[in-house]
Amino acid sequence: MGDIVYTVIDGERQSRTVASIADATHLTLTSGFTAALTAAVLEVDSLIVTGEDSTFSSELQAGAYIVDPARAGEAVKVVQVISATSVKMERPFRHDFTDAQITKQSLSAMVELSQVGNEGLSIEIGQGLKYPLTHFSLAVRFNGSQVYQVPDASLDPNDSLFIEPLVNDDGNNIAYRTGSQNYQRWITAESLWDSSYTTSSSADVRPSNGSGVVVALSDRRLYSVGEFKHLDSVGKLLYPSPYEVARSYLRVTGAAEPVTLQGTISSSGVTVTGTNSNFKSVLKKGDYLYDPTSKTARKIRIVSTDTQLTLETAFPSNVSALTKAVKAGYMEVGQGYNLTGMTQVNKRFLVSFPQFLEKGYDGNLAGLIPYNFNRYADLDNNIIEGALWGKNLGLVKMALPGISDVVVQKAFATYAVENAYEFRGEIPSNYTSASTAEVFVNQYLGRSDSLSIGFPSYGFISSPLGKGDRLISLTGEILGGEASYATIAEGYHVPFAGVSAKMPRVIKLPVELKAQDEALLNMTGIQSIKVMFGNSDRLWGA
Repeated sequence: MGDIVYTVIDGERQSRTVASIADATHLTLTSGFTAALTAAVLEVDSLIVTGEDSTFSSELQAGAYIVDPARAGEAVKVVQVISATSVKMERPFRHDFTDAQITKQSLSAMVELSQVGNEGLSIEIGQGLKYPLTHFSLAVRFNGSQVYQVPDASLDPNDSLFIEPLVNDDGNNIAYRTGSQNYQRWITAESLWDSSYTTSSSADVRPSNGSGVVVALSDRRLYSVGEFKHLDSVGKLLYPSPYEVARSYLRVTGAAEPVTLQGTISSSGVTVTGTNSNFKSVLKKGDYLYDPTSKTARKIRIVSTDTQLTLETAFPSNVSALTKAVKAGYMEVGQGYNLTGMTQVNKRFLVSFPQFLEKGYDGNLAGLIPYNFNRYADLDNNIIEGALWGKNLGLVKMALPGISDVVVQKAFATYAVENAYEFRGEIPSNYTSASTAEVFVNQYLGRSDSLSIGFPSYGFISSPLGKGDRLISLTGEILGGEASYATIAEGYHVPFAGVSAKMPRVIKLPVELKAQDEALLNMTGIQSIKVMFGNSDRLWGA
């Protein structure tokens, strides 16, 4: 049931879904074909991928995705790893393939810009000093030295200690001044919370460097699967019971990070069985295994093999198959303390440590709106110019590679005009002719002496994932070329244009411009990007 069968009628391949199967020679479809069939041939999809000298059982697991080898469709999910040379897919690929190199799709990517020692700006959030149950404190450090402090702050707009005016209007929040003029704050505060301000243990909306629920406890170790860097807490403060004894804290002397285990697990009593797992290389006796379904952790008694271990006590109910489990992390305190007398399993805790401003916001692009970008082009806040103040820079060029939203680009073009900067804009990739590019600039984006823009704004490079091409923004290529020219010219601006303005990574363009197209683009102030001499692309115009 649910499978799709195919047949050819009058030269047309048709498909129908199986509703039920009566026996080996009779089945019922959810709807009939367009013509009656007598001695017709029915086909079904082959959902099996067969490998040669492959190691699917160690490289793949149910839920992983395989990139379409022909790069003609979306990646397809693996539903079963049958053997080292055979896997079953959720649905067919766009085209059949043989002797193809297949690639496992990475479902996530981590980009981490590591700090150099204590360099940069960091924020440490703790309990409020005067009002620890209802407020929070801030300590701002620059290159390791504390430069600004807020003893008590709130996210409640009706509170006299509301974070925005408290920080933004504070005469002590000054990073750069000349004489009597203050030019830049250490931090600018903006509250993103627009609902009720609550600070109870079950609904605390105050910010923190790290927080979580106690999943297991020993005299000196508090176990957690909290989403913060446990190792950053070493040497810093742990509040084991912030809602009962708000000012009680301990200094962390050691820590280990939680680890999401490879593969999946299931359990029957105290026996845990893994699928495509590597228990022996990650787990050991005494570690705690966390089940996200029941939200409980159990201590490991024996790790028998990579796919089997024994717990000291069973989970509240057997863990169902295909569950992703986690090895709990921990924070350790010094000798002489007993955490079991300070908190309990399922209680919340807080951790306070310097957190550097790094790695972007939260990595989730799904909810991005123009405001997330436009806030940096706000002329009143003037964030970009403030950040560059006193650095004695020449022409400042701004760009948002891959962002072609009209509202966002207009905001940055206006900011460029007001500050004598240059903004490199983009024409969306779905504009595929010179005439439509002209319409986009003249009718939607608007022309400006502080705006530079090329067409096409996107080009193809060889896909880093394997076979096929990948469409990318050309903005980075162009700005890199301009920076290279400026370096050679010892800081002087030299237009990145003409025959020598090469973009060697780009292998082809989505639009081939003709002579009459260039004339139209030139009149609109759009730089032409085209292939020259049959190899790399060139930028024309300045």
